[in-house]
Amino acid sequence: MRFKLTLSFDFRALGKLLPANYQYELSGWIYHMLANGDAAYSEWLHQNGYVNNQKQFRMFTFSHLQIPKLRMEGDRLVLLSDQATLYLSFLPERATEEFIKGVFASQSFVLGDRHSQVQCSVQNIELVAPPEFEPIMTFQTLSPMAISGHLENGKPTYLSPEAFDTAKLLADTLRAKYLAYYGKPFEGTLEPDFNLLGPVKRKKITIKAGTPQETYIVGYMGRFSIRLPEELMKMLYETGVGEKGSMGFGMVENIIKTK
Repeated sequence: MRFKLTLSFDFRALGKLLPANYQYELSGWIYHMLANGDAAYSEWLHQNGYVNNQKQFRMFTFSHLQIPKLRMEGDRLVLLSDQATLYLSFLPERATEEFIKGVFASQSFVLGDRHSQVQCSVQNIELVAPPEFEPIMTFQTLSPMAISGHLENGKPTYLSPEAFDTAKLLADTLRAKYLAYYGKPFEGTLEPDFNLLGPVKRKKITIKAGTPQETYIVGYMGRFSIRLPEELMKMLYETGVGEKGSMGFGMVENIIKTK
C-alpha cells in the first residue's frame, strides 16, 4: 500500500539548508510517527519486524524527497522550492489507509542535522493506486537500491547492480522476505531475469553522520526490468528492491508496462 505525502517548507523558521545525507533523520521521523500512532505497530517495527533466522525485515520503504528545484553547496542542499513529495510504501496487513492517514496527516516536523534544519509540514496525503503486476516489469528507483555481497577476498561490501550475480542476490533477499512475512518458503520457480536499462548512479549515504556510530550504505539509482512471480513482484514494489528498505533504500516506481 503506497502513499504520496505533499510536504511544505517554512524557510522563515529555520532556513532553507538541508544536509545531503538526510535519509537517516527522515527514517527516524517516520518511525517516531508510527510509534505515536500505534504502540503495537511500533513494537513490531522496532523489536520484532518479520524475523527469519535472526534477521529482521521491516516491511516498508520510502523515497528520497522529490524536490522540484534545489542546488548543491558542499554537503548541503539549498532548497529552492517550498514544497516536496515523499512516497511511503507498506505491505498492507497492518498499514491500512485509515491508520497511515491518521498518523501522518497535518503533522509538522524538523528535518536536518545539528548544522542545518528545515521546518516541514504535511499538507496532504493520498493513496497511490498500485500498478497492474505483470510477469515482466520495468522500474525506476526512487531511492538507491542497496545490494550487499562479498569481494573475491571474502570481505563484505555493497555491490553495483552491474555485478554478475545481482539477480541471484535479489532473489535470495525476496525469498528471505517471503519466508519472514508468510512464515513459509516460497515454493514457486524463482529465476529472476534482471536487466539494467542504462547507466547507474552510485550514491553513498552516511548514517549517523558526525557521531562515533557513523557508517555508510552504498546504493545505486537507475532503471531496470525484472521478471518475477506476481507475489514477489508485489513484494518488491511494496518493500523495495534489494536491502534496507526501511532506511529508505530501494523504492521503485513502475515506468513502463511490458509483456
